[in-house]
Amino acid sequence: ANIVPPVVLVLLFSVPVDWKKGEFVLESKDALARTPWNVLLLCAAAPAVVDALVEFGFVTAAGSWIGALGLGRFSLPVVSSLIVAFLTNMISGVAATSLAGSALIPAAQHVGWNPASMAMLIPNVAVGFALPWAGAAAGTAFATGEIGMKDMVRVGIVATIVFALAVAAMHFLLAPLL
Repeated sequence: ANIVPPVVLVLLFSVPVDWKKGEFVLESKDALARTPWNVLLLCAAAPAVVDALVEFGFVTAAGSWIGALGLGRFSLPVVSSLIVAFLTNMISGVAATSLAGSALIPAAQHVGWNPASMAMLIPNVAVGFALPWAGAAAGTAFATGEIGMKDMVRVGIVATIVFALAVAAMHFLLAPLL
């Protein structure tokens, strides 16, 4: 899946629209003028932020906080879904999966929830909707200019909650099969 964006980018720069005029689907001047660099920078920086959080012990502290909440085998998947879903709106899905997985998979095993199900739940819910830097789809939607920040946040928060609860419900149904 990580190979798709670079392949599409190469195709956009190499597929001609008018071969005689030398026009291609995407040209460098268009890419430079219309690229939302702020969104791109935020997405690219997220893995570095996660590495720093791991380095400074945030993951260990987060695991302790989760353990102190006293969550059980039924509340942990719901709370985990909501945590990861909202975290993904702040950092990339890959970074959120890495960060949350470090704390939530051991917590799942501790409360008696199938850790394999938690290991699948975390990346399943790591899709951001509320902020432009939450992921490729959110960034693309915002970059079109058709949706403003206020509307994106308002609708995105509702979508995040509904999506997180739907994913948690699916894992309640399917975890016993693992």
